[in-house]
Amino acid sequence: MFINTLRSALIILIILTTSHYNLIPQVWHKIDLELGYITVLKTLESSPNTIIMGLNAFPTDFKIANVQFNTFGQGIIISNDGGKSWSAPLLDGYTVLDIAQSPDNPDLLFASVTQLNRGGIIKSTDAGKNWHENILCDAQYKIMKIAPKKDKNGVFYSSAVEIRDFIYTSDYFNKCTNIKSFDIQSRALAISKLNPDYIFIASDGLYESGVIYTTDGGNTWKKSENGLENKRIHTILASSHRVGLLYVGCDSLDIFKNVHGKGIFRSEDTGRTWQPVIADGAIVWDIAEHPRYPKFIAAACGNQGVFVSANLGAYWEQFNNGLPENSEVNKILIPDWDTTASGFTAFAAVWGEGLYVTEGLNTSIDFSYQLKEFAMQVQPLPFNRQLNLSIVSPVEAVCNIRIYDMLGINVLDYPNLIVKSGSNFVQIENVAELPPGAYILILTSDKFYKSQIILKN
Repeated sequence: MFINTLRSALIILIILTTSHYNLIPQVWHKIDLELGYITVLKTLESSPNTIIMGLNAFPTDFKIANVQFNTFGQGIIISNDGGKSWSAPLLDGYTVLDIAQSPDNPDLLFASVTQLNRGGIIKSTDAGKNWHENILCDAQYKIMKIAPKKDKNGVFYSSAVEIRDFIYTSDYFNKCTNIKSFDIQSRALAISKLNPDYIFIASDGLYESGVIYTTDGGNTWKKSENGLENKRIHTILASSHRVGLLYVGCDSLDIFKNVHGKGIFRSEDTGRTWQPVIADGAIVWDIAEHPRYPKFIAAACGNQGVFVSANLGAYWEQFNNGLPENSEVNKILIPDWDTTASGFTAFAAVWGEGLYVTEGLNTSIDFSYQLKEFAMQVQPLPFNRQLNLSIVSPVEAVCNIRIYDMLGINVLDYPNLIVKSGSNFVQIENVAELPPGAYILILTSDKFYKSQIILKN
């Protein structure tokens, strides 16, 4: 078990530390399609060139506390060539809220749909070419998000509104069970790709606020709202870099039901505590990471457009060049495509304005120091009573050092370290009480990101 955990952590670190990009922002370009309001923007894990869009002719106001869903929708359209061409409408007449692919059968897709004030799931057994007519889990509640638990075939968790539960199935939605652990309705959820026993359900704040989470595959559930008090959460992302690293997009409703954007919040301790990081004043509808390089993150921040981070959400930049002014970005997609010297490809859905793409999304934070001139050596390894860090930096910077266990729990902080230009020596002495095992040491600043596996004997 220990060797497998260590091997997984090594793979993640190799991916992060062998990738380098010239950070040159590009321009958003509109894709030439006649679209209404985009409700879904997804790609398939088994087929990165397949993009699925859910469409509506008329807007649904997702800002209000109790969403009034359209009676009918326009279904979905699918592109199998990365957005160059698109299918005729499928599931026409339904509003589609989410799409999920079964991990054990890539041809098996599930669509969360609404029609005539009912909600449910419709499945496809041929990768979306055709969809079964019968609605699974037919109910008055509306399923907003679907996520598969990849270690158990047929198990999916779903967030839902118009119900004070969230939804669980163990048989591919043939039967849905309401989980009543907390008095919530939910618009978002996430299951960790690193450990599928870590499941996060985001409350929409109508009854309770915060994040409901489990670390044992759903046997027990806990609630955390430290930093998210009175917040409504529209999206949650569980990082593929580290189990305990999470991001949410928030707003809040006052007593008069007026909406106030609260931006992006970040947790480094598996959702126990949260800190605001960017886009205060914006309603953040969607957050996505690069499937292979999770240090790259993009967020759909409503009327503030798109924000991008190249260092796991510690620092962000705004990229709106080419997007229509006075509009709302409500979906963001980073497909698993090869990156280029100028960055990575991303798609942004603009509410009522269509679909936009850029082939070079990145940030101007200079990470060339990290790979060329910045160096960090940790000794001794394995360590026991103290750690010694030798740091060589081309510039002066304020850095933070954090140590995490393999469950993603922050076990030690060494904040506000002044690293001077040239050679630096740092002693970390508060490590003697850590249990033996493997840990991840992470050093961050506005210029550097370094991570290393360390062993305690």
